[in-house]
Amino acid sequence: MRLLVSNPSISVILEQYWFLEAIAKIPIELSVTDLLYERELNNCNGQKLVQLGLQIKTLDPSTTTLAANYKQRNSSISLTEIFALALAKASKFTLLSINPDLTQLALAEEVDYCNLCWVFKCIVDEKAIALECMIQNLIMISQKVRCCLLKKELNNWLTIAKLPIVN
Repeated sequence: MRLLVSNPSISVILEQYWFLEAIAKIPIELSVTDLLYERELNNCNGQKLVQLGLQIKTLDPSTTTLAANYKQRNSSISLTEIFALALAKASKFTLLSINPDLTQLALAEEVDYCNLCWVFKCIVDEKAIALECMIQNLIMISQKVRCCLLKKELNNWLTIAKLPIVN
């Protein structure tokens, strides 16, 4: 499966807590737009992310126009997320999102999407990381993360796994 990361918080968490290494062991191709990479990741372990398999995708002019149209209609969604949505639509990627507004727009635009819970489940199902290690990492992330959307997503996974939620 080809996943397109929509939010820099997702990439940072996947890298900092060794999930990229686990994703490399399963049939998932992880990509970001060039805008997200240049704005958020290049100066923050960007090269390491690429070495771990993260791919950087560029929007062509027609996809950039599509992104501009999305942004005009959805000013509350960040530009990096809008670019990811446009590229996912144009290139048939599955959009990896933690933003409910972006997810709703993806649904309206008939773009396949998933959330981090789905990725964590794939990692555990494929035994790319031990469940105990996954749980420890998610608890640590939940205690440290500032992004409220990401914190909600992590707590959703802990709830699904029937573990205590961290506030």
